[in-house]
Amino acid sequence: MLAATGLGAAAFTGLTLGRCANLLAGIRTGQAYVAAGMHRRVLVVTTDRVTDESVRMENFALFSDGAASCLISADPLGPDAYEIVAGATAQDPAGLDWSNEISSDLAREVNRQILEDTGMKIGDIQGVLHPNLYKPLVVLKERQAGFTREQLYLDNIPRVGHCFAADPLINLVDRQDAGELRPRGHYLLASSVPGVRIAVLLRRLPHPAEAGAAAEGTATAATATAAADRQGER
Repeated sequence: MLAATGLGAAAFTGLTLGRCANLLAGIRTGQAYVAAGMHRRVLVVTTDRVTDESVRMENFALFSDGAASCLISADPLGPDAYEIVAGATAQDPAGLDWSNEISSDLAREVNRQILEDTGMKIGDIQGVLHPNLYKPLVVLKERQAGFTREQLYLDNIPRVGHCFAADPLINLVDRQDAGELRPRGHYLLASSVPGVRIAVLLRRLPHPAEAGAAAEGTATAATATAAADRQGER
């Protein structure tokens, strides 16, 4: 990837143990690098695909090949930028095995941390960008976490399926392209696997063409691009 993108000798860090939460772990790591002054800009990339068609359809999701990336910087980059407002992780080491269920308790703990850090209420979050698992499972688990159905984004479940760790960013970009995101609105990227929940709260910065954009500060921001290629059901 370094050679194909022309990045040459750019420093790299690999994160793999979080499974479908790897992208959000990477975003939180990239934010920490920038905040600490270790790097000025960090490119976070996730990419994955099914190599055995017999496992493309699981009991919790239809997997699709997909990728997503974002840039993290101390200053907003480009017209479509988001401030990283807060983030949190909750873990239950005893629940890490794939045979366990996704935990709504861990999601509620992550929500508690983020809302306490920001002084917000759960209703102040305009949208949740969650993994594209089977719709009944997503609705059940996220509602148990405290969100309303109106806060969820379910359109991409039948359209692109579950693109491994890329789902939250793909869903954010698709909602943005559809004109569904409001300036200064708060949107939660969230991902759960058995034993782990990670979430990153973003605030959409106004587009430069929008009134009041010049008054915005230089907060840490992420710009995102994503693509998914859904394979047919086998």
